[in-house]
Amino acid sequence: MATNKIEQNGGVIGFILNGGFLDASSADGFRKCVAKDFSDIYVINLRGNARTSGETRKKEGDGIFDTGSRATVAICFFVRNPAYQGSAKIHYYAVEDYLSREQKLNILESFRTLAEIPFENITPNDKGDWLNQRNSDFETLIPFKNEEGAPRQENPLFMVNSLGLITNRDPWVYNFSKNTLQNSMATCIATYRADCAAFNQKAFEEKTRGTPNADKYKALTDQEITTDNTKISWTRSLKQKLIKQADIDDVDPQKIRTALYRPFVKTHVYFDKTWNENQHKLPHIFPEENSYNRAILIGGNAARDFSVLMTDTLPDATKVFPLYYYHVDGRREDNISEKWLRVFQNALGAEGISKEDIFYYSYALFHHKTYTKTYANDLAKEAPRLPILRDFQAFAALGKQLGDLHCRYEEQEPWSSVTIKEENYRVEKIRRSKENGSVMIYNPSITINDIPPKAYDYTMNGKSAIDGFIERYQNTTDKDTLISNDPNAFRGEKYLFDTLCKLITVSLKSVDLIEKINALPYDRVEGG
Repeated sequence: MATNKIEQNGGVIGFILNGGFLDASSADGFRKCVAKDFSDIYVINLRGNARTSGETRKKEGDGIFDTGSRATVAICFFVRNPAYQGSAKIHYYAVEDYLSREQKLNILESFRTLAEIPFENITPNDKGDWLNQRNSDFETLIPFKNEEGAPRQENPLFMVNSLGLITNRDPWVYNFSKNTLQNSMATCIATYRADCAAFNQKAFEEKTRGTPNADKYKALTDQEITTDNTKISWTRSLKQKLIKQADIDDVDPQKIRTALYRPFVKTHVYFDKTWNENQHKLPHIFPEENSYNRAILIGGNAARDFSVLMTDTLPDATKVFPLYYYHVDGRREDNISEKWLRVFQNALGAEGISKEDIFYYSYALFHHKTYTKTYANDLAKEAPRLPILRDFQAFAALGKQLGDLHCRYEEQEPWSSVTIKEENYRVEKIRRSKENGSVMIYNPSITINDIPPKAYDYTMNGKSAIDGFIERYQNTTDKDTLISNDPNAFRGEKYLFDTLCKLITVSLKSVDLIEKINALPYDRVEGG
């Protein structure tokens, strides 16, 4: 390694790096290591992170490699002085907001030496954070879950949690049309079986002799499997099945489930372990289509705002914290820890507090700006933790109202200010009027009118829930698989129109409820 060459006599190593390591929790160890190995570290952050959205994306400015990279780009100099003792002195400079690629290059050109760059000195915290340092108080709060790789394991509030559904082949297993979904899966299954029949297992085993079994799938060539993206989508687990000549089931309509693909966007999914790369613990959270449960979905990371949503439907990829947990035999169990229930009851002097109250209290708290701002850096890097607030019951009551609203969004009263020239509810692409921000053009026959600006204030993942909805509910064809995805096929053409009108109502009510939540004092009980 480059560090070995300067270990004895010292020296300087320079890199142009993916700047994600500057703030990612997954790079905590790396930052600690380089701070230990070097005497000075100079970082020039050129930003340009295209994995952000909204105003945050605009502030990042252009990518320094134009469209060649979507990542943050940083220039780093690692200096080693053998006589230096202690952790590295970290010198950090970031370009300003909204800069173009040319402006960033001009700034670099203007610096003739490092001494001319207005670096700020950074002192890392105990967790190895350089930027956006976490709050030391966060660790005193009640843990939602055990963090992987944490030095000590705690008794978390939620005994079971899960990631959402990871398919690694979304165009194949998600679709608004059940018929299209069944046909897509039939194509995949037929292609897999044909490749299995043609596969020379003996020759492959000879070719991969000495290769660890877990890595053999990497040796499959284009001559051994179909690579036509319109016929099948291969993943590691499916390739491993082919190598073992494993049989797979026919298409089963009973495996087609309703899923929440994005906030307030439902579709059909083929829920099957062969065709879902990882179901995590979802079969114990939503084991059947009609299994009752509610879950708090947590999204957001260092590049996006912390976002939460409650659902009663099988969710796509996100962090899932359910109210209940189902055993294999169908028994349903409370998922909130008995230990933490007693802690809440004792801290508040209220034996009547229930596990369900804590669940809804959490949902309300996650919408309180004092909490999300105080622990913004922690929430970007770790699972949430809970303080105990004096107005617990008020938070729980408002959280229940907000949770009911979001789980039952399809049952709300629709926004009524609409113009219908013709009873034609088919949609290709919904768009907001450029001339009048209060008008939405549903299709050439229908407009939705007088939408208050306030409706767009309810946001998820950096965009309004309404904009996220209309972005997803449009008629598309996947460019790789050529599979069409027509939202008009999901529960009939009028469903989409009705649901959009109801979502306007939901957004307005959500803003009102969140305002009420934020009117509650953020007053922690002693020790809570």
